[in-house]
Amino acid sequence: MPRAVVKRLSNLLHPSQDQFSGSKFMNDIVQGKTCVPISLHEFRLFLKHHEHSLENLDFFLWYQDYKRRWDQLPLPAKLQSPPPQEKPSYVGYVLSGTGKRQQQRSAMESGDSGLIGTTAYPNETMDYAAMNAKHSSTGSYKQDSSSIMTASTYANGYELSSVVSPESYYQGTFPDQQPFRDEVELVLKTFFTSSSDKELNIDGYLRQYVLHNSKYTTHPDIFEPVRDKVYETIERSSLRNFVNYALQNINHGGVIVRYLLAATCAVLIAIVLIITFVLKVPRWYRIFIFPLLIGMVICSISANQGVCFQRAMGHRRDPHAYELVSNDQVDDPFSQEFKFSDVESQSEDFKAVKDPLVRRYNMKLLFSSSFAATIFALCLTAAIVAIP
Repeated sequence: MPRAVVKRLSNLLHPSQDQFSGSKFMNDIVQGKTCVPISLHEFRLFLKHHEHSLENLDFFLWYQDYKRRWDQLPLPAKLQSPPPQEKPSYVGYVLSGTGKRQQQRSAMESGDSGLIGTTAYPNETMDYAAMNAKHSSTGSYKQDSSSIMTASTYANGYELSSVVSPESYYQGTFPDQQPFRDEVELVLKTFFTSSSDKELNIDGYLRQYVLHNSKYTTHPDIFEPVRDKVYETIERSSLRNFVNYALQNINHGGVIVRYLLAATCAVLIAIVLIITFVLKVPRWYRIFIFPLLIGMVICSISANQGVCFQRAMGHRRDPHAYELVSNDQVDDPFSQEFKFSDVESQSEDFKAVKDPLVRRYNMKLLFSSSFAATIFALCLTAAIVAIP
C-alpha cells in the first residue's frame, strides 16, 4: 500500500512524458507535424548547437528521401544496382583487418594511403550551390568527373571478402551508369570520411561495409544498417535530451530564482514556528505556514521541472541558448542540397508555445503540482497546529 501511494504521488508531481518518445513522435517531428517548441527547426538547433550531432539527423533525412526516390525509379534503372548480398558482420570485419593493420598504419603515417582517414581532397571545398544547379529531374547529381571522389578511393587496401558481398556477385554491373551515382559519392564524402566535419560516429565494420559495397552499387540497402544505427541513437538519446530541454519554458536564471523563492518560504516557515513555540502564542497562529508551504512546494516543482506556471497558462516561454542563433548559422549546406528546409517560419514568434501536446502537458503539470502542494500543505499544517 505505501508503495502504491508513493507511486501515485510521484505521478502527480511528474506527469508522464510517454507521448514525447517513441518512433511515432520521432516521425511526427521529421514530417513537420509538431510545432514550437518541439518542431524540426528546434530539434535541428538542439542537435547542432547543444549536442553537436546534427549529422545523424541529416543522414537519416537524406536516407528517407533517397529511399523514396529510389522506389519511384523504373525497374530497368533499379536492376543496374543490385542490393548487397550479405549483411555487415563485426566478426568478419575484425578477421579481415588483423593482417593489414600495421601496413595500413604505416601507409597513413606516410600520407600515401587511400584508407579512411586520409585527405583525398586537402584543398577542395564542396560547392553545394553549383551542384544544386546541376540536380537532374530524377534527383541524381551531375558533377564533373574530375571532382568526384570514388568509393574505390575510400576502400582501397581493404580485404573484405569475409565481410561483404564478393566482387563476383556484382559482375556485369556498370557503376558509372547506375542511378544516383554522383549523389552516393557526395554522401560518402560527407558522412563516411574522417576529413569531413559531418562524419558519422559509427562502428568501423559498418563504415567499411558501406564503402566497399558502394563501389559496385547504389542500392539503398547498403545504407540501411547505418540508417538503423543512427535512428537508434537519435530516438534513445538525442530525442530524450531534446524533450527535456524543450518542455522547459524558463532559462537557468529563472530556475535559480525559483529555488531561492522556495528557500525563502522555508526560512519564513521556520521563523513562524520559532515565534509561535518560543513566545507561547496561540497555536492557531501556526496556520500562517499554510500559504508558505504551498509556495515552497510550487516553487520547488517549478524549478525542478524548469516550468513557470504563469507562462504555461499564457502559452509563453523563454527561448533556450541553442535557439538564439542567426539564420546563417542554422542553415546547413548538405540539408539545403537535399531540400530539407526547416518547417517553422523564421518570422514566427518563437517565444510562443504552439504545440498542443506541450500545452496539455503544461496544464497537466500545473494542475497536478497545485493539487499535490495543497494536499501536502494541508496535512503538514494540520499536524503542526495539532501540537500542543
